[in-house]
Amino acid sequence: MSWIEQLSSGLLITSGLLITSSIILLLIVAVWAKLSDLMQKRDENAVALQMRISDALLSDPSLSWLPLTPTVRMSCWRKSPVMVELAGAVPSSELWKAAVILAEREAGRSVKRWSLVDRIAVDPVMLKHAA
Repeated sequence: MSWIEQLSSGLLITSGLLITSSIILLLIVAVWAKLSDLMQKRDENAVALQMRISDALLSDPSLSWLPLTPTVRMSCWRKSPVMVELAGAVPSSELWKAAVILAEREAGRSVKRWSLVDRIAVDPVMLKHAA
């Protein structure tokens, strides 16, 4: 085998590796871009649901004056439930129940699988401060 044949076979192997590496790199970039897009859409959906729950709390006259904060978290995995956290304080168990039912209703309208994390404290002293 002459040195020209050896050089051309070495160049052929090197160019094949370079092409394969380039294709793999392009696939990695494409997968990363798709995952990034999916995560951004999930974040947008979480913010939209959080705003719907917050707007519903503010539009209810009995709950609008209460310091209640909804927080929504969505996992990147579609099958995992949406986590809705409702935090704050209310002066009575009736208002607590109304807030939880309202948050559950809004979550149920938007997503199929969700879970409510209740971080609402019932503090009867709030009534004295409101008066």
